[in-house]
Amino acid sequence: MKSFLKNTGKHTFIFGLGNIITTGTSFLLLPVYLHYLTPYDYGILALLDIIALFFGSVILQGLPNSLLRSYSYDYLNKEVEQKEVVGSAYLYLLISPLFYYSLLYFLAPYISGFVFKSSNPVLLVRLIFLTGFFQVSTNITYAVMRANLQSKKMVTISVLSSILTICLNFYFVVILKMNVAGIVWGNLISSAIF
Repeated sequence: MKSFLKNTGKHTFIFGLGNIITTGTSFLLLPVYLHYLTPYDYGILALLDIIALFFGSVILQGLPNSLLRSYSYDYLNKEVEQKEVVGSAYLYLLISPLFYYSLLYFLAPYISGFVFKSSNPVLLVRLIFLTGFFQVSTNITYAVMRANLQSKKMVTISVLSSILTICLNFYFVVILKMNVAGIVWGNLISSAIF
């Protein structure tokens, strides 16, 4: 029991470190954003983040957490059932978001008009929906890595993704002077690659 708790604590710490690194991406880019973005740009970025978080949470439907529980508790040491549950969840999280995000992509003008009263950044809203599609598909992979206690592999992927996001956002915002659009494009490209 003691070794189980020690092992679980170690992996929990490493997974937490990976989450901190991923979240810290925004913190590292803060000086760049403060210099190159206006308060108006921050407002647009914050509203885009809220839209992405809201629809992403609804579309995920808690499936990664359910998969983690099934994989590591219900089907523990049952390799065939584990493969079936992962395959089913992965297939569902490819087909279902494709439908929902396609619908949202076409509804983007209405969503953008509702959220952004004075400006109407339809393209940016569409881009965050594309980003959301790519991000949703990675949740199953991360859940399986957690269940298999592959914390180092997951943190490595998170760090590489964060480095790519930082580089892309820096390039688009500082070099190309794309403001909020540069951040959205950088996040989309990074999500598509990883």
